[in-house]
Amino acid sequence: MPAQSLLPAQAGAGIQSVASATRTGSANLTREQSGVNDVKTVWIPQAVASLMLLWALNPQNPYGYYILLRWVCCAAFAYLAWQAAEREKQGWVWVLAVTALVYNPIIRLHLGREIWSLVNVATIAVSIMSIWAFRAEKND
Repeated sequence: MPAQSLLPAQAGAGIQSVASATRTGSANLTREQSGVNDVKTVWIPQAVASLMLLWALNPQNPYGYYILLRWVCCAAFAYLAWQAAEREKQGWVWVLAVTALVYNPIIRLHLGREIWSLVNVATIAVSIMSIWAFRAEKND
């Protein structure tokens, strides 16, 4: 019984020590030390967008798929443009932001199926190149 009554007090002391360590800055790590800035997670939006864009080349897809594709690509490339801005890659900010605007689901760009196929292939290329652009930063 005594061990159970001490448990909440011990937990409270542990939380207080973590909170005080955070206030004093002793538990704070730089982004590089904690791995938060790790480039491993940046390829996920490109992979999802590229796979969806590749599947979009199938002319048998329902119209709803292309609406979903616009939402996913716009969100993914807007996020990647923000990541490029955080990494101070101004050229990539523009390329990725324009790509996000092309796939904007609110103010739509109306193109024919053949042109959209070419745009999708070009977007896959941009997506793959951006993976290497973000990886090159890690090697520097």
